[in-house]
Amino acid sequence: MRKVKALLILLILLHSALCGVACLPVASAQGEQEKASPITASAPSITRGTGQVVMVTISDEAVAALDSSPPTVECDQPMVLNGDQAVSLSQLPLYQLEDGSWVGFIAVDQPPAGVPANPPSQEGTPPSEGWATTDAEIAAGKEPDMSTYTANYITALINVPPDVTSITLTYYRPEAAETFTLTITVTSGNIGHITFDRNTYPPTAAGSAKVYITIVDPDWNLDPTAPDTIPNPGDSTVWLSGVTTPPTVGPLTEDSENSGTFTASASLGPPAEAKYGEVLKATYLDTVDYPNNETDERYAYANILPHTASIAFDKDTYEISEEAAITLRDPDLNLDSKNIESWSVHVWSTADEAGFDLSLEETGEDTGEFQGTLKFSPTNTIPDQAIIEVEFGGYVYVSFDDPLGSANQPITVQDKARIASHTGTVEIQLGPGPYGTITVTDPDLNLDPEAPDTVPGGTVEEKPRIPGYVYVSSSEEPNKWFTVTMIEQMPEETGEEGGEGEETGGEETAPAAVFTGRFFVSDTASNPGDIPTVLVKPGCMIKAVYHDEADDTGSPKLIEASLIFRTHTGHLSLDRNRYSPGCKIDPAENPIRSEKGSTVIITLTDPDLDVNPDAPDIIPSDMVEVQIERGKQIVYQENIGHLFEEATLT
Repeated sequence: MRKVKALLILLILLHSALCGVACLPVASAQGEQEKASPITASAPSITRGTGQVVMVTISDEAVAALDSSPPTVECDQPMVLNGDQAVSLSQLPLYQLEDGSWVGFIAVDQPPAGVPANPPSQEGTPPSEGWATTDAEIAAGKEPDMSTYTANYITALINVPPDVTSITLTYYRPEAAETFTLTITVTSGNIGHITFDRNTYPPTAAGSAKVYITIVDPDWNLDPTAPDTIPNPGDSTVWLSGVTTPPTVGPLTEDSENSGTFTASASLGPPAEAKYGEVLKATYLDTVDYPNNETDERYAYANILPHTASIAFDKDTYEISEEAAITLRDPDLNLDSKNIESWSVHVWSTADEAGFDLSLEETGEDTGEFQGTLKFSPTNTIPDQAIIEVEFGGYVYVSFDDPLGSANQPITVQDKARIASHTGTVEIQLGPGPYGTITVTDPDLNLDPEAPDTVPGGTVEEKPRIPGYVYVSSSEEPNKWFTVTMIEQMPEETGEEGGEGEETGGEETAPAAVFTGRFFVSDTASNPGDIPTVLVKPGCMIKAVYHDEADDTGSPKLIEASLIFRTHTGHLSLDRNRYSPGCKIDPAENPIRSEKGSTVIITLTDPDLDVNPDAPDIIPSDMVEVQIERGKQIVYQENIGHLFEEATLT
């Protein structure tokens, strides 16, 4: 490498001399940023006396060809083959993976049988020099056939003297004067740590809380390829105390391969017992010097204290169409910090005092906050759909029986919310034609927040007696009150026009709590129906009544609107006051007057004839008669009602 650099400098100097211009060398990018080493280890240290195994990986394009021979990795301390410790090793046994990298394993004490338990799979292409099928060939540096050998067998067992605190592995990149080193600390033991998953647990009387104990200690990370276990027989390594009857702990399992973090769980439920005011203590007997079996105790503490639950609706007042959110908060109910739990509360109302139990679900694994939703109906309760019957102006309640409050006594917590009620309005109008329209506005009728609601009709009653219904009646038949089918109207969609290439669209709309219904008027007979027919005479009164189930005070109320039925006097008009008659004389003999007379346009105006407001009407033929008189004698007479067409603007 030094020769190459010297040559480059010489060329630059020659170029400067030839050009007669001073030139500066351009800095090389090499060396500006240190490249990642191709040799890495699964752990920075290895503990004596544990049988711990560390995986060594070589990731280098220079040796990535699938038929390559294993790269050379040497150690500054003597190595033997774990499977046959009579075989000395001058280099680390390695085998190739599918991505072209190479792996091997080292230990400073004989590892447990079966470790590594889940080593990476070998790439199946034989090296150009063939597989190593004997211990001698492995010692000579050939790639072992992993269908014949185990990772435990080919592990390099390194003999590290007691006064040596590290080992150094050296990787020699082939066909290049480059080496890479990796230093691994050799220790007699690391300092471990123990923690609980929380600072406070509820007493056993409040529930069987699960306690999670976590140990962080790399000394127990024996296998770099699979999660390890701290056996803990008879709670000899980790145990609990400080409560009336401590629970047993059992083995601790590594969270993931190579993490060095171990977790176990214990239950404060029977037969264990923890009481108010006690302090739960966890002890970890940490081995700090494995060769000399020296230990030290590590501790974690948690209080045994209950909390008082709180429960609340998300609003103080609800429209009947709204959905209520209920939130229950209590750390004591979070019995398992690693799983989402559920608890039930009781809901009831002034309309349904029995009510039902509603399940709430925790918002996360470790929140102690539980939520659920509740819907309202003016007619019935449906527990499996979380619907409670309510009355306008009434209340809905929710309660929870807390097994233990902060005073160490059972306590019931509850909340309530009011169901809003509004005073409705009603309007009535006639026309065009023999139609009438009734409009009722009342948010209390808007039961479905997403779809139009309907108030049923089609019956006839002696009085407007059914709450929530709309009636129409005439003074001609004062004892006939016809229910009118009312349909909730959707508001107009609002939106802005899009620019070029843009889509247009309106905002989502919701029902407006405005209901409309229609009725016919007739001077012959009345008839019930969704659109009832009301008997009328000129000058009679037509009345609409909305039986509001609950006004803004929560009381029922009859709300009325009325009008006088009036008829109109029709009017006929001609487009001219003089017309030219036709002539029967041959046009050739009388060219001045045409054979055909003037066209007569007759206009009939009468709002009472506008029967269909949505389309042009026609009238009977005998409603309009035309006569032609000569002198005082009628010489022509004809019914022409059928010839009339309703004009658009009439």
